[in-house]
Amino acid sequence: MAATPLNEYLVYLPSRDGRQVYIDPSLVPVFTECVNPTNDAGRKIANDIHHKLSSDATGTQSGQAIGDAAEFYMDIGNIGERCVRVFSRIVQAESAQASKGPGVYVHNIQRVLSNGRNVDVGLFHMKPLDRRWIEEPVRSSELTTKVLRLGSMADQSGLIQLNDLANNMLKASGQDSYKTDFNLYHCPLSVSDAGNEYSTPQVRQRVISPSDLAEVLVKTASLGEWSGRQYDAYTVYCYADASKLLEGALAIAKQKNISLEKFSFSIVAPYSPYSFIDKLARDCGATSKLERGFMSSASQLHQNFDPASINESAISTCKTYSDQLETSSDISFFELWKGMGSAAHLPNVG
Repeated sequence: MAATPLNEYLVYLPSRDGRQVYIDPSLVPVFTECVNPTNDAGRKIANDIHHKLSSDATGTQSGQAIGDAAEFYMDIGNIGERCVRVFSRIVQAESAQASKGPGVYVHNIQRVLSNGRNVDVGLFHMKPLDRRWIEEPVRSSELTTKVLRLGSMADQSGLIQLNDLANNMLKASGQDSYKTDFNLYHCPLSVSDAGNEYSTPQVRQRVISPSDLAEVLVKTASLGEWSGRQYDAYTVYCYADASKLLEGALAIAKQKNISLEKFSFSIVAPYSPYSFIDKLARDCGATSKLERGFMSSASQLHQNFDPASINESAISTCKTYSDQLETSSDISFFELWKGMGSAAHLPNVG
C-alpha cells in the first residue's frame, strides 16, 4: 500500500495548545483495532495520544530512529493492560513544504504486549516430542523445513510460550493433528517497526522488522540445488497481525526483484487487506490464498477496508470512507472515525 502524502494527513483533534498533531486517515482500521475508544481504556489512550504527542513527542519518553532525526515513537498506556506504540514524524517550520505545516505526523500505531515470560523472538525449528513442541533457534536466516508459520499470541500475562503458540496456530489452520517439523517465525508487533532501528531510554528487546523476514524469504529462495538444504516448494502460514510484517517483507522482495515462485502463502485472519498481500505475492511469482475457516472481528475490520474486495460490506465501507474525505476538506481524524463507525458499522474489537 502506497504511503499517504503528508499534505493529505488529517488533524487528529483540533487544538491551539502545543504542536499540532496530524494522522494518516488510512489508519482508521488500525486505530480501531489498537485504540478503539468505544470503552474507557480506549478513550483514555485516544486522548493521551493527542496530549502527549503535542507536548512531548521528542522528549525523554520517546524513542528516536537511528539515522533519521525526525522519526520517533512513543508508548502510550500501561503495559499489561492496554498500551500502544505510536510512530510519528516531526516536521519543522523550515521543512514544512508538501505537508500541512509544522507538527507531529502519526503514520503507524501498534499494540504493545508485555513479555513477562521472556519468550524469544525470531526464527525457530519446531520438533514434536510426545505432546509438546520443542523449539530450536535457527541462526542461519534460512528455512530448515518446507513449512513456515508466522505470528504471535498473548494472554493476560503477555506473550505465550512457543509450544502454546504452535498449538494455537495449528488449531486456527484446522491442523490439530499435525505432527511434522516446521519453522516458526515468532514476530510480535510490539517489537516490530517499519524497518528503522530505534534507540530508547530503556533497554528493549531486539526489534524484528520486515527486512528481517524478507532476508529469510530471500535467502531461502536463493538456495541452490548444490546446497542440499532446499525444498521443491515452501508453504507459509501467516496468522493475524503478522500479515503486516509479511506485507512489508514481500514489498522488499519485490523491490529487489527476487523470485518467490517456490512459495505459497496461506493467510489466516489477516490484520491487513488480503488483496494487498495477494498482489505482492503474485508480483514475486508466488501464490496465496485467504483461509476461510477462521476470521476474527479484527481481521474482518481490515477486510472491510479492502478497496479490491467485491464483498458488499467492504464496498460500502470504502465508499463511506472516500465520500467523507471528499465532502469535508477540514474534517478531523476523530470526526472521520466517528462517521465511519455509524455509517460503516465498524466492529467493536475490544
